Amino acid sequence: MWTQIGGIQLLAVNSNTFLKVRVSEDIKQNAAALFEELGMSLSEAVRLFLIRSIAEQRLPFDLKSKNEPLIPALMTEEQLVSEVLEGYNSLKTEETFSLEDVRKDTDRILRKCATK
Repeated sequence: MWTQIGGIQLLAVNSNTFLKVRVSEDIKQNAAALFEELGMSLSEAVRLFLIRSIAEQRLPFDLKSKNEPLIPALMTEEQLVSEVLEGYNSLKTEETFSLEDVRKDTDRILRKCATK
């Protein structure tokens, strides 16, 4: 069965489960505006994200950047071993950081994440 949404004919999907997601009002408004420009609703964008995640069996985008902390649960075994070896080698060359440096860096990352 087909349905018309915003002048576009789409295959109707029987959606009978609700998903609640808590985000700031600013994120919701900016995302809704973006997806409206792309011709879809916020709900359709979330549905597409879930479908692509299932199809690819992973997040459908890369999370790692040079300035962001690593997320071990999302790394391949090869990436994880590489990061551990890099850390071990930095210890052998006495490239270490004080606890205070680690705390400052962690606070900086958390503040950056909170403003996104």
